[in-house]
Amino acid sequence: MPVLAIGSDITLSKLVILARDGVINLDLGRPIRDPDDWQPIPGSLEAIARLSQAGFLVTVATNQPGLALGSLDLDALNAVHHRLHDRLDRVGGHLVAIAYCPHGPAEGCDCRKPQAGMHRCLLERFGVVGADAIVVGDRPTDLAPAHALGARAIWVRTGRVVDTCNDDNVEVFDDLSQVATVLLKED
Repeated sequence: MPVLAIGSDITLSKLVILARDGVINLDLGRPIRDPDDWQPIPGSLEAIARLSQAGFLVTVATNQPGLALGSLDLDALNAVHHRLHDRLDRVGGHLVAIAYCPHGPAEGCDCRKPQAGMHRCLLERFGVVGADAIVVGDRPTDLAPAHALGARAIWVRTGRVVDTCNDDNVEVFDDLSQVATVLLKED
């Protein structure tokens, strides 16, 4: 499972692991191949900036099955992530790492959500235990790793999945901006 680490000499506060599509950017229901197709959800970049400026380690864990299925190549994925980083820089935010699963749904890997491999890798990379991590997603598969690792699970209502969360162990918020406001008040 590839991990792209950004930054160095990081001091731990809290580790936040975000799903990408439906949490940070609009979920188009298909691989985002072109940086011009990548559109942030209103307020998401500013929320990441507020968290990172307050000392939270903000990361991303994203399934990218298009790599295995041939509908997306690594250059396109990197270009999309460069766009994300560029837009975050403009508002004073940053991500310390992006983890992605390049496997297709049928490959049976341990990194593709709902498995916890990407999340476990991020925890190990930053020396964090599950209880000190916060996982934010817009669907049950995003939050399954939180349950498996003992992390705090937060559902945002900004994705394509409109089902309500019926899990008592999951906090529900309208969007990432609301999540950031709550986390910053708690910190």
